[in-house]
Amino acid sequence: VYTSPFQPMYDCSGYACGGDLQCPVGYFLDECQSRCRSCAPLGRHFASRSSVWGDCGSNTRETCCTCSAPQAPPPTVLPTALERECASGDCDIRLSCPDGLQLSRPVGLCGGGRCSLVGAGYAPSRVIAESYYCRGYHRDDRYQECQTCEPVPATPPPTPEEEEEPWEPSDGRVWEV
Repeated sequence: VYTSPFQPMYDCSGYACGGDLQCPVGYFLDECQSRCRSCAPLGRHFASRSSVWGDCGSNTRETCCTCSAPQAPPPTVLPTALERECASGDCDIRLSCPDGLQLSRPVGLCGGGRCSLVGAGYAPSRVIAESYYCRGYHRDDRYQECQTCEPVPATPPPTPEEEEEPWEPSDGRVWEV
């Protein structure tokens, strides 16, 4: 199962442009290849990680990557925004998920990109109007963190062998760990 990666930050210096690619929850970066053509002929699930001008004669050398998963990950669910606290153009948004789901780890984006670039079901949990982190990489130096709701991983109950014994320090006192 394949999907397109997204680029949270894009930088150009000299004859090269690029930035790290990331995959939506449940996918892994896979199948990167360097070529003297656009990534488009490889299919809709490929994106360019970097471009270098003049490296292939009159063409641009592209490093093209895709994201894959052994099976389709469970669908993500758009979180509900409960409250928003803003000051000086920066906002923290408290998000909530339905029962059985939890918030994913935040994914940061520079340049005012929408959370939908990360994947369906992502919403902003933090927005910084003028981020030092993004400055110089984009014309828009806005930074935002995006999160989605994903299934809570199942945790098996502890087995008797895994239960911890009381720990005794050298002075003879007994402590429960």
